[in-house]
Amino acid sequence: MWALARVEWGMTIEEFGELTMGQWEALLTRRTISHRYNCLYSGMVAASVENSAGRTLPENVYKSAFDFVPLPVDVSSKNSLKQNLHTCIALIKFVAPHADMETVRAKAIDSLVQKGYEQGEVNEILEEMFPKWGPKVN
Repeated sequence: MWALARVEWGMTIEEFGELTMGQWEALLTRRTISHRYNCLYSGMVAASVENSAGRTLPENVYKSAFDFVPLPVDVSSKNSLKQNLHTCIALIKFVAPHADMETVRAKAIDSLVQKGYEQGEVNEILEEMFPKWGPKVN
């Protein structure tokens, strides 16, 4: 982290030491936004070259910058699901502390599916968060 602060922003060790986690997160967010803008500018150049390269394109077909620079993946819904999953599992374990993990998993999936999440998405996140909790395979 210090190397990034030193190289990217020219911070001294004292400045770095005085950063709070919120300030650090804000710097990283700003760096990510700046990087996205730079990628978008490159995509604009690539789209301009592609659209005026002298070859014939089908009518009304043009390349945009986003054909060369993908949009960022929306992780907010995945993070929301992870947070809901942690809450759900903690609540189930609080209410039924001696429940086996397969039962906890099934109840968590049912609860989140009722809230509107896709069952496949819930299973995927569960396997990512708790890889040893998978359903028993005989």
